[in-house]
Amino acid sequence: MKTLVFTLMLLIGSTSTLFGQLNSSSSESEATPAFGAWSVYTSHRDIVDILPVSVGSGEYLAVQTTGGLFIYDQNGGQVTVFNRGDGKYQSTASAMAVNEQNGEIWFGYSDGVLSVLDLATMRFRNYNDISRNDRFLSNAINDLKIDNGMLYAATDFGVVLFELNSRIVIDSYSRFGSLPSPISVRTIDVEDGTIYLGTVSGIAIGNPSDGDLKLASGWLVYDQSNGFTNEQVDFITGFQVGGQQTIYASTLTTNYRFDGNSWSTITSFGSNGIRSIYKENDTNWTISTAQRLYTYNPLSRSASLFSNAVPSLTYSAFIRTDTGFYAGTNIFGLSFWSDENADPDYYQPNAPSHNLFEQFVIGANGDVVGA
Repeated sequence: MKTLVFTLMLLIGSTSTLFGQLNSSSSESEATPAFGAWSVYTSHRDIVDILPVSVGSGEYLAVQTTGGLFIYDQNGGQVTVFNRGDGKYQSTASAMAVNEQNGEIWFGYSDGVLSVLDLATMRFRNYNDISRNDRFLSNAINDLKIDNGMLYAATDFGVVLFELNSRIVIDSYSRFGSLPSPISVRTIDVEDGTIYLGTVSGIAIGNPSDGDLKLASGWLVYDQSNGFTNEQVDFITGFQVGGQQTIYASTLTTNYRFDGNSWSTITSFGSNGIRSIYKENDTNWTISTAQRLYTYNPLSRSASLFSNAVPSLTYSAFIRTDTGFYAGTNIFGLSFWSDENADPDYYQPNAPSHNLFEQFVIGANGDVVGA
């Protein structure tokens, strides 16, 4: 096992325009750096999510951590770090999505604020449309999905549709069939116009072409009454195979598959719920749970172990790119395999080991020591 450390790149003033130009909207309010001339150093060992970003000929990874965000250039090896000192709304976002068409990374936060990083200017803009809502006890954003110019936000009271071009909320859904209303939506997927929701009490599925999703009757619900479960669903993905709807959904300890007719449990991944699925093609997936990574064929439904986490390590997300395999960990930062048979390397920006310190001292030589 080898651990490598990136060099931290401080952002001063207007940074690189590597990602091209982005048209701005007059409704956007730009976030300003939080601490003036201060430089902020935060730990990025604990990774929340990873998403690929392709802009022009460049291939990047957007890595959300408990200390902020870093963007990794897969080809050049450079890393750019963002935290509250650079205008990021909060250190940790509860959700992230990439809008490659406009060169943006979107974030959702636990108080309902939406934020976007403009990759042309490397500046943040915040939107409080959801956070201003005073109808519900919590406006927390739990998941984000971008599809066909629309940002879908899964919140603690339902789903909000935020149009990316106009930068306004155009609709919201809070009633889903027989499920309680409002209800916390924990995870969301959108495929071919169909919206798949994992809630705290089961699953809701709707398509605006099939009915009015403002009405509870516009949603199909799966829970304990029709072969699923009333438990909290933390992961969901849906797709069509030969015109037949297939769904994978997971609770904390159980994984399920819907074949178009009925639900069945999946035992291939043990008692850990699926955290992410990377679909390379129709027959080759990589599935991550908290403790293991698997290669999986959804047609034959055969799984083989790709990586088993070392003690105390858990996986949060997984993606595969042309340069190799990347997984987020809770203690070693970004895990990387050049191929399936290689040992992993671990990467993290040059920063403190943790974000909580009991004491600081400054040595005579100018060294700052934290414990």
